[in-house]
Formats: sequence, C-alpha cells, structure tokens
Amino acid sequence: MFTAIPDADISISLSGNGTIATVSARNLISQNLYYWNIQQGNIRCELVVTDHITRKADFGLNGPKSFRPIFYFEFWRSINRLRVRAVLENSNLDTLQDVMYNVTISKGYSSPSLVYSQNNVQHLFGARWTRIFWFGGQDPEPRVNFNYNLDYLSATFFIPNYPRNNTQKESQIQNYYYYWTQKPKGVMEAGYWTPYMPTTGMRDDIGIMPEFVHAWLTLGDWRYREISLVSADLAGGWKCHFREVDPQLYFDRNQTVPAIGKPISLNAHPSLWFPDNAGKYYGALNVPQLPNAKNWVFDGAHQPDPFSIPYILTGDSYYLESLQLWAASGVMRLNNGQYGRGMTGYGGINDQVRGQAWTFRTRCFAALLSPDNSQP
Repeated sequence: MFTAIPDADISISLSGNGTIATVSARNLISQNLYYWNIQQGNIRCELVVTDHITRKADFGLNGPKSFRPIFYFEFWRSINRLRVRAVLENSNLDTLQDVMYNVTISKGYSSPSLVYSQNNVQHLFGARWTRIFWFGGQDPEPRVNFNYNLDYLSATFFIPNYPRNNTQKESQIQNYYYYWTQKPKGVMEAGYWTPYMPTTGMRDDIGIMPEFVHAWLTLGDWRYREISLVSADLAGGWKCHFREVDPQLYFDRNQTVPAIGKPISLNAHPSLWFPDNAGKYYGALNVPQLPNAKNWVFDGAHQPDPFSIPYILTGDSYYLESLQLWAASGVMRLNNGQYGRGMTGYGGINDQVRGQAWTFRTRCFAALLSPDNSQP
C-alpha cells in the first residue's frame, strides 16, 4: 500500500485553552497500532489504524484523554487509489466529557498540506465525526447513476418491496440537492438531520429509512447517494457511541469475550441506564457538559436508520460499526431498573410502541448485517 502511495498520511490537530494536540496515522502505524480488516483481496485491502485495547492512541487537550482516533486505510488495487477515512471519537466510558476545540486536518507524509479546518467545534460526549480523503489522484467518487437491482435486493427480504416506478422529476431532484448544498455539513454539523431527535412529525429522515436514502435506492441518482452517505457520516453527532474501557468486564452473557474496546454492553453494565427523555444520564456516567451545547438528543420514537443501506450498498465497515454502536446504546436506554428490560432483565425495550419499533429495527439490522460468528 505505502509502496504504491508513499506519501499517504492524515494528521488531526486540536487546539484549545492554550494547548495543541496532534495525532498522525503514520505515527500510529509506526507503533504497530493497527490491524487488518481485509488483508487479502484482488480488489481492495483495508487497514484499520487505532488502539482499542491499550489506548496508546488516545489523546486530548487539558485533562483526560477523551479522544480516540481511528483511520481506515482502504487501498483499491486496480485503480491504485487509497481512501483514508479519519474518525475522531469521544466515546470512552471513563473519559466522557463535552469539549470545545479548533480542528485542522493535514494530508500528506513528507510535505503535509492543510485540507480542512474548523473553529469552535462542540464535540459532545458520546459523539464522533469523520472525514474522507483520497490519495493517488483526484477524488474518484463517481457522479454517475447506478441501477442497484432493486428486484434482487427486495428478494432478500431485507429491503422492502418498494414500487419500481419512482416518478421524481429532474427538477425535484435538482431542488432537493440545491437545498442540500446550502446545509451545514462540517464537523458536528447536521446537514438534513434534526439533531433534537424527539422532534415530532413531518420529517423525511425517519421511518423505515430516510426519504433521501429511499430515493437513492430506487432512483440510483448520484445526488441522493451523496446526500445519503454524507448524512450517514454526520449522524455521528448524536450522543450514542460508547466504548468499554474496563479490561475486567465481559461483552457476552457467557462471560467469555472481553468487553474492552467494544460497544457498551448490558452484560458488562447490567445496572446502567441512559438517557431518560430529558437527556439525563444515570449510573456510572458523570459527564461534564458544555453550557449551551448543541441539542443533539438521541431518541427511540423518532430514531432514523442512517447506516443500514449505506453499508449494504458500499461495504464501508464504518457504517456497520456505527450501526452496532447505535444498537448497543439503544439497549441501555430509559430503564430505571431491570424490570424495564423484560422478565430476564436483558432484552426488553422500555419505550412507547414506536420507540420499541425503531429501537428493535436498529437492533435487528445490526445483528443481521454483522458477519456470522463476528464480534463488534
């Protein structure tokens, strides 16, 4: 990979309160902080650069090291191009806090150049953000339309059997895309999402799938593809991404799989529950929060599905992990006692009917799309 593209590197710098902290993907690789997600393949290979176990990659500004960087190096052999997805999480259970910072991202190894900057980012606890960069030529993300063979996808019974005659006019697509271009889409910004998830009614982001995802699936139009994928990236702004940090806890009911680095687990925290409908957190989480923080509030009754269709149509493992993190967070919600989780204290969903439905959908899709015999 680096023989073909030797200058590949992404570095993230945060600044605030007189402190600057920087992390570089290549520096983490030099410390052997990586694993192969897809090591062999004629089409592509994928290297994931992070450290979920010893936490050597974690960094921060003043105080706890609240941020975990993750870099997905996806090398496409046939076109000799490398795509790097940079991710920054605020998800570790023992360092959760709201943090405000300025961020810059640089691209390149020998002579890095600034490719992104944003000031006054409110990085809320339980949230994460991501940006994508290409090496080896211009960004090859296609502005072409695809036929995704809806007949085949519907035959799997995973995709609803939607009518094939989506009759949107070109003028409608242009109008929808124009408004998309006017939406804020930077780090921790919302695009078309409604950050206060409990907001009621007349929204095109909730239902079996968001309206723009449905349009992408049925029309194959590149504009809806862009909206769907960027929206899936922006969905990291919700406070529902939590990772285990205690090496003594276990992920599964049989107490055989170490929980550290994995999504939060009810087996590891049977008495933890969060949040309630007022957005308050109980149990082990005592979280410093910013005054006047952006109103990213997670919910069951109005919960969208940003990730399932993007994952099955792209194979991007970031979307699968996002789905798993949402499902894990949903298990912890609303229960002020084990009775809220059913007779066994395990699988029940203590929510209104629609909240049970959308939470259960997320849980089912995470289970269905995770590879057999895999662990998140």
